[in-house]
Amino acid sequence: RVRQTLSNLAAAQVDTGELASAGKNIDAALKIEDRSKPFPPAMTVKGILLARQGDIKGAEAMLREALDAVNRRHPEGEAAANYAMGELLLGQARFKEAAPYFEKSLQSDRNAGFYRGIADDLAALGRCSAGMQDDAAAVRSWEQSVRIYALLGMEEKVRSTLGLLEETAKRSNLNIDLTRALAERWLKGEITDSLCE
Repeated sequence: RVRQTLSNLAAAQVDTGELASAGKNIDAALKIEDRSKPFPPAMTVKGILLARQGDIKGAEAMLREALDAVNRRHPEGEAAANYAMGELLLGQARFKEAAPYFEKSLQSDRNAGFYRGIADDLAALGRCSAGMQDDAAAVRSWEQSVRIYALLGMEEKVRSTLGLLEETAKRSNLNIDLTRALAERWLKGEITDSLCE
């Protein structure tokens, strides 16, 4: 429990930019031994921290170590480690290498029924597909992502992903009318309740 608490605290500190404090807390979490079992969530946070600090090679090594240690009985840990590795690779424009990590994260999030994670995974897969100039695949991923974000009530995510979707669909002459209509109705307040609450 202490490892998990320190890991969660460090993750929150990474998100708020408190990298020095996050480093201390994640290092403390990694030092706590539990029957010689590695702790993938803490390793994942350490990888994300290293990436934010600009140590891309160190981040990649730590995330690979986390992925090697992932316990299949904890799909949320698997999803987070795969997503973090995908983000690291995507940030380096290594689209083809990043996509399988997002696919694994997507599968884990689907198995866990974690809809926000599913939407984020699909949005990331859309960015990978767009980077590989596969507009049709990008549009498919982003359409699903926009629908889920709208149903979850996540306005900022709807707007940002819809922007990418509309630009790519227009360029590729792909029809996204149904998704656009759903998103616009939701943004106008015509669909007021989150269907996923």
